Amino acid sequence: MKKTYLGFALISALIFICNSVSAVYTDVPNNLALLHCDTVVTSSWPAPNTNSYWLLTPDDNSSGRDSCTPVLNMTNTFSSFTEMDPSTIPTFKPGSPYGGDYMHFNGLTDSVYVAGGWLGDSSIGLDVHFRWLGLPPLDGDNFAGIVWALPWKCYFRNNDNTNGYIQMLLYTGASTWFPSTQGELKLLTSNVWYDLHFELYTNVMTLIIGNAAEGYKTNQAVLAGDIDTTATQVIIGSDNFLPSRLFNGDMDEIRWGYEIPEPSIILMMSLMVISALRRFTTVQ
Repeated sequence: MKKTYLGFALISALIFICNSVSAVYTDVPNNLALLHCDTVVTSSWPAPNTNSYWLLTPDDNSSGRDSCTPVLNMTNTFSSFTEMDPSTIPTFKPGSPYGGDYMHFNGLTDSVYVAGGWLGDSSIGLDVHFRWLGLPPLDGDNFAGIVWALPWKCYFRNNDNTNGYIQMLLYTGASTWFPSTQGELKLLTSNVWYDLHFELYTNVMTLIIGNAAEGYKTNQAVLAGDIDTTATQVIIGSDNFLPSRLFNGDMDEIRWGYEIPEPSIILMMSLMVISALRRFTTVQ
């Protein structure tokens, strides 16, 4: 059992390393979205907004998959999904450590709306580079949305009015928090860029978060039951239930989709894991 868990941890770490070698992600068919956060484009949409325009940040669908449409000027009161609100547009700023621009969310109005961003599946893959600049209220709701879909949610939360942490919420008919206890949390410092990778594959949840300077923390657990496969919108920087859950900070290289390891990567990782397990067994 100990060897099996070590194998899972090594595989997860290797997946993360393989995905993060260049820091700037490339598109693969099992992605649903890949936002480099570098540019804004204008697009006219049909009725009831035939004389209006929408501001979009392009989805990199260079693998040939269907493209999604992340809207920057969609109202985030969620009373309507057809109304525009220019105040919700995140600021595009130069100088991202991952290359190009990044998106700044002011914690007051900014968010991104992706209609049909989540198509529903039993697996999840999520990657976000981010840094926080403001904490949600510790004595209030204490939730700020990073990336949100109805069956799964990535929240940033206030720990002690000094640091924050990431908590995932998954819905299987009941709500599951992951990580769920203080001992499993990695505390995050303000104005520091972090890499976040979450995956759910064959009911095993893995959360990896950190950076090169601080190192990476990996949490892993088994999800009891199957995740709800409802298709929903995706919201970045807020959530669907309370528009007050606005994120104050920066994001870049946002990617989500299905977790389907490629056969060649699995073979390579299997050989590395076997080698590592042999060394582990020898040491024991």
